[in-house]
Amino acid sequence: MANEELTAYLAEELTNKRQRLERVEAVLEKAPRYSVQLKTIQGRQYYYKKYREKGKVKTDYLGPASKDVRKLQEDSERLKELSKEARDLRREVRIMEKQLALARKL
Repeated sequence: MANEELTAYLAEELTNKRQRLERVEAVLEKAPRYSVQLKTIQGRQYYYKKYREKGKVKTDYLGPASKDVRKLQEDSERLKELSKEARDLRREVRIMEKQLALARKL
C-alpha cells in the first residue's frame, strides 16, 4: 500500500510541477527579451537597453537613472529569475518522471 501512496504522491507532484512550468514558460514567451546595462562615461552614469534583433545585438540609450529605467531593470531581473526557475523546473520534471517510472515498476 505504501508504494501506491508514493506513486500517487509523485504523480500529483509531477502534475503540479508541469503546470507551474507551463505558466512560467507562457510568461517568458510573451515577455520581451532585453537587459538593462549601466555604463559610466567620463564619470557619469547612463543606462542602455540591450536586445537582439535579426541575430544582431542592438543597444538603445535610456538616459540617466529614473523611475522608468529602474522599472525596466526590475522587469529584466524578474525575467532572468523566471528563466532560471523554468530551467530548474524542467530538470525537476525530468527527475520526477524517472522516479515515478521506477515507483510504478515496484
